[in-house]
Amino acid sequence: MQQNAGGRRSSKWVEAERLAALRSYEILDTGPELAFDEVAQIAAEVCDTPYAAVAFVDGS
Repeated sequence: MQQNAGGRRSSKWVEAERLAALRSYEILDTGPELAFDEVAQIAAEVCDTPYAAVAFVDGS
């Protein structure tokens, strides 16, 4: 694991790990899922907004 001068992991390595984890979930480019709809609904209620969204951002 690479670390920068401050002892933290390099951001490129953290991003690579994030993308690997995201891809391992096999949720990219899939249809709607009730669980994520429910999370978005809760987020909208907590934030007192009419709607909210859940987005998973891959490296593309």
